[in-house]
Amino acid sequence: MMPVYLRSIMEKSTRNYLGIALVAILLQFIFFKYIYPFPGFFTDSYTYLDAAIRKDRVSYRPIGYSWFLRLVHTFSHSATVLVFVQYFLLQTASLFLFLTLRQFYGLSRTMQRVLFVFLLFNPVTLYIANSVSSDALFTSLGLAWFVELLWLIHRPTWRRLSWQAVLLLLVFYVRFNALCYPLIATVAILLTGQRWNFRLTGIACSFGVLGYGIFITAEANRMRTGTRQFSGFSGWQMANNAIHIYPYTQVDTTALPSGECRELDRFVKKYFDSAGASLRAQPHPATTDYMWSPASPLKQYFQARKKRENGDYYVTWCRTGAVMARYGNYLTGQHPFLFARYYLLTNAGSYFYPPLEILRQYNEGQGQMDRIASDWFHYKTTAVTARSVTMQGKLLAPFAGFYLGVHVLLVILFAGLLFSRPLRRMIRERNPAWYRGFLLVGAYAVVNAAFSIYATPGVFRYQVITLVLLSSFALPACEILLPALFARGRRVPNP
Repeated sequence: MMPVYLRSIMEKSTRNYLGIALVAILLQFIFFKYIYPFPGFFTDSYTYLDAAIRKDRVSYRPIGYSWFLRLVHTFSHSATVLVFVQYFLLQTASLFLFLTLRQFYGLSRTMQRVLFVFLLFNPVTLYIANSVSSDALFTSLGLAWFVELLWLIHRPTWRRLSWQAVLLLLVFYVRFNALCYPLIATVAILLTGQRWNFRLTGIACSFGVLGYGIFITAEANRMRTGTRQFSGFSGWQMANNAIHIYPYTQVDTTALPSGECRELDRFVKKYFDSAGASLRAQPHPATTDYMWSPASPLKQYFQARKKRENGDYYVTWCRTGAVMARYGNYLTGQHPFLFARYYLLTNAGSYFYPPLEILRQYNEGQGQMDRIASDWFHYKTTAVTARSVTMQGKLLAPFAGFYLGVHVLLVILFAGLLFSRPLRRMIRERNPAWYRGFLLVGAYAVVNAAFSIYATPGVFRYQVITLVLLSSFALPACEILLPALFARGRRVPNP
């Protein structure tokens, strides 16, 4: 890849883009830090920092971001340095995507400028980079991985096959959304058109590296808690999602898979006996409150177990997570249609029009950080200040609508390809590289949506990578497909 890529960089127009990008990155960062001299913190931030301080091998969330914090900390204790590294990685990955699109898809000069401005001057990247959370690192690595898939499609080599597997493992360790990524990699590998030994090896490696990551994580959990499981968090999440259906059904407790599950069900039943009527009158949107609210039945069950066993917090949390996984699987397996109606359908709305959540207000509107953060970054005080705590909510509010609009546009464009065989044939013949790339981003959109809607209530920061990828293909697709779609609709009868 490098010789071809370097030849592209040597072009004058590319050097101009890179020069503008470097100046823009520095000026935007300086101006942004003038407004927000401190990073933003929330509950996840302190979990990641605690795992970094303890040098844990496993934690409540994927451990990769805590390792990243430790890596940056070896060079500098400054929070500003951390934010700049995160921002620089995001912008580098965005530039990598932009130059790759220029390399393969013959974009017009106008479209190149539109994409360049969208990717390099997008305020979303500044705000997620300014947060002590895994969002920026996940988005950067995820973009790099997807771009590597594009190179794999158009310039397939064994080295690129290996690189995408390495990047896939890194993405997985930062966020478990990558569990669905081997399916996307499989589509890319099949689109290479290489011999079956190449394609089968690539597919096996993609699933294999994630299998390796799951095994290592489960083994680390076994050593720390005595319970061999991949993720305690996933069990809590499964139970949280499943009990959305509880007000609308009668659970057969005699068929629950264990006594522990029956004990958990008693807490859930008690909670919904008091709240169920109000929920049935006005159905609850998809939420993670059942995981975090102290009054929720899952938290009540956890506290009862912890008090009874007098155990370590994390150990009890993981062991209860294993029970919740069985309980959640039972509920969804017994009532799949109710689960689809009262959780999946509701959560689909949150996915396609995601709430800003913590991005609505800087530092969650708080003027303080926890002591663990001030110690880690060597601040003399826990005070957090900014020149505006509400500006980010106003700036980012339109992006949820834009995110929805991009999905609608992609559906229209794919429908045009699906139902017009002449258009499909024409695009394949005139621009085969773009056609394969468009199929790949379509596979990403479908797989990511299905996994995200099932796995967790949607919030905007989880889908920044989706916004970037889909926009980067949907906008050029308008230039390529829409004129051809209307022209073919007028001139070519259905075969």
